[in-house]
Amino acid sequence: MKKSKKILSLILAVTTFVSLASSCGDDKTSESESPSESITVTEDIGTHYVSGMLHERNVKKSGREFVKSDKTTDYSIVYDSTDNYAVMAADFITNNVLSATGAKLTAAAYNGQTYSGNSRYIVLNIDEMFGGAGLKMPNVELGSAGYYIKTAGDSVFIMSTGKEGLQMGAIAFLEEVLGYDMVGDDFPVYEKDGKTLPDMEITEKPDYEFRDVTGQLTKSGQYGMGYTNNDIIMPVGGAKWHNSFALLNPELYYAEHKEWYSDTVTPDMRPTTQKAGQLCYTAHGDETQYAAMIQTAVEKLKSIAEEFPALSGVSITEQDNYEWCDCAACSAMVKEYGTNSATCLKFCNDVAEKLTEYFEPKGRRLIVYFFAYHGTEDAPATKNADGSYTANNGIKCHKNVGVVYAPIGANFSRSFYDEENTRYAEIMKAWKVVCDNVGLWIYQTNFKNYFYPFNSWDTVAETYRFGKENGAVYIFDQGQMNINEQTAFSKLKEYVSAKLAINVNFDSQKITEKFFKYYYGDGGEYMYEMYEDIRLHLNTLYIKYPSEIKGYIYEGIANSTFWTKKQLEGYLTLIDKAYDAISKIRYTDPEKYATLKEHILLESLFPRYALCTLFADSYKKSELMEMRRAFKTDADYFKYDRDYETSANLNSIYESWGIL
Repeated sequence: MKKSKKILSLILAVTTFVSLASSCGDDKTSESESPSESITVTEDIGTHYVSGMLHERNVKKSGREFVKSDKTTDYSIVYDSTDNYAVMAADFITNNVLSATGAKLTAAAYNGQTYSGNSRYIVLNIDEMFGGAGLKMPNVELGSAGYYIKTAGDSVFIMSTGKEGLQMGAIAFLEEVLGYDMVGDDFPVYEKDGKTLPDMEITEKPDYEFRDVTGQLTKSGQYGMGYTNNDIIMPVGGAKWHNSFALLNPELYYAEHKEWYSDTVTPDMRPTTQKAGQLCYTAHGDETQYAAMIQTAVEKLKSIAEEFPALSGVSITEQDNYEWCDCAACSAMVKEYGTNSATCLKFCNDVAEKLTEYFEPKGRRLIVYFFAYHGTEDAPATKNADGSYTANNGIKCHKNVGVVYAPIGANFSRSFYDEENTRYAEIMKAWKVVCDNVGLWIYQTNFKNYFYPFNSWDTVAETYRFGKENGAVYIFDQGQMNINEQTAFSKLKEYVSAKLAINVNFDSQKITEKFFKYYYGDGGEYMYEMYEDIRLHLNTLYIKYPSEIKGYIYEGIANSTFWTKKQLEGYLTLIDKAYDAISKIRYTDPEKYATLKEHILLESLFPRYALCTLFADSYKKSELMEMRRAFKTDADYFKYDRDYETSANLNSIYESWGIL
């Protein structure tokens, strides 16, 4: 695809800083508080739309009454009560129709009901009724999450061929009938009154078959936003990832099978540690030990798979360090195929073959995933003169093996189409020719500074498009997975990412605007102003401090060089204006008011934390203590208990503040 170039002029925070200063009642800014020079930067901000996706919606208005003026409906849902996916879809539709219109749908398990032209059914995956209406499924591949919606007479059929399809079909049905959307966890909105049920023929499947995120969404939030409802990866010894030692624990096996481990491993390396050392995926070239290693892994995985019959994937993923086995057998394989990843790939192929022999006759497909990460990042493939890739010596992943590419060193403030991410883009392209089940693991936070904003907003749409264009079927968008809540407009990321995982060609700016319209209610205008200033400011820092601000997920953004007191206080002024804007519904709709206030309060944590830490010396002691105590109260309310990825809690900070 051809890249488009556009000149983007960034006036370094002139407009936004002045507006914030005015908000604080002081329109005087000094050079030390807000830079004023103009910088012009050439940036690749072209839109790389991806073709060939399945999103066919033919919807027309009709006079078919759905919800009557007395808030009742003649419609009922018919579903298979033995299918948990159908049960969840029926509940989801029923609850949202009730919430939006006040009408209560009845839901009845299928028991021989028949279709007629004037029957008023919402039918969920009942083949007999579907066929009885003279309907057939479209001749397209819908995968596990695709669906088909078709009205016939006064009824509507929501059909799928995979487990997750009814979830997506239920969401689409509500979108067309109620104008449904879920802009945040358990925060649905409705833009239609539901009075009529339109004529519909919809054939669609999400662009990413599996869509995962590590924000703090509830199960109902994941379902309603369109993330894959059930985790696809089953845990091994309690660990989904970095679990190779959980599978083949050196505590249990080292004494008799030291060949299974790299030479840096010792017997006391428990599965939960991140100490140095990895498995040796060739068993040091010992065929007997290798066979035993494969068989032990297979038997354990069989047992685990039986515990999780609904899940389709399991990972054999390396320990979280940069080491790799360099024994003679591993070194020989690396020499033959060009990368460390070849040893793990071959091992997973052998495991997958045995698991396939066991599960395929039972009608179950189980995919074994490994990481392309740290020492295994590079694919065993070579770039050709025309830019394409060829697998080295014909190496290929088994049909039931997948690779999850995690480009942890990438610049997530720039697109993967940008030259700054060329290395990581090329790795993704190389994996495409080696593996048919590619997953893309991306990052949306600064793991060194949890309270501070991280600018992946500008590039997330292009990141999703790049992944899809290069064969990814699974996307994992990692936020702050070990904390209860996230500030710095991380909620916006959860919403936008959910939409893009379904359709990578969506307009992320329109999605963003919709989020602010609803998630903060009448306060959205001021919250959007705050967001835009932060976003532009981070772009400014990226240009002014190229050696320090690189869009890296561990960079030191918590520095008074990068923020001003006036700027941060300006954000709090905007937050106060947002509070004031929603106050009109404080008594007329107290429940909604409380929810909107909480949304706004969460975004106050970043500037308040920065002021309490970076500019403590600029406040009177009594004022500072009051600010810090108030911050702790609100952080505790959200159960915000750490300021970076590996910190135990915030107690050391509170102790240093003198409030614990």
